[in-house]
Amino acid sequence: MSNTVHPFPAKAYVKHLLIFTVVWVLLTKFAVSSWIIGIFVVPCAAWLSLWLFRGSTHITAMPQQREFSLDHFKLFRLIPFFIANSIKGGINTARLAIFLPDDLSPGFAQYHLRLPEGRPRLWFLHMISLLPGTLSVQLQKECLLVHMLSVNHDNFQDIQTCEVYIAELFDLPNLNSSDEHGLWRVL
Repeated sequence: MSNTVHPFPAKAYVKHLLIFTVVWVLLTKFAVSSWIIGIFVVPCAAWLSLWLFRGSTHITAMPQQREFSLDHFKLFRLIPFFIANSIKGGINTARLAIFLPDDLSPGFAQYHLRLPEGRPRLWFLHMISLLPGTLSVQLQKECLLVHMLSVNHDNFQDIQTCEVYIAELFDLPNLNSSDEHGLWRVL
């Protein structure tokens, strides 16, 4: 038995290898000929993803945070919200591509997060970037910097609604609040 230290656990590498294999197969539409390149690209991508994040700790494994469980049945409530906003985002993007609207007012806003650190906040940050015209830019403690293509009440409302859906998804206390004025600060 050797005392060789492996840079990554084999289980993690196999998991990444499987994920990148599925991505490769989907991107190449199951073309067998693509494996001429894929046989090299997939293992390299799996290794690179592990290498790039080698110093990071898993967000739910941090000692000061509690583990949050995802309610899979409530995930189905999130799907219509996600699909509706994806369609809305596609329409808005097409509108922007065809003609530049006069009401476009891009900018930044700071949002005070009500979700706890860990998986709920991570899900929320990713969901914001999937909403039409919004992008999570920077997280500093309890505040999130959000870029918006149009800084308006509709975008603020969409982000707050998204936060409520994520809270429900993780069985967190109700975040419905009438005090929306204190959550936002336009920069």
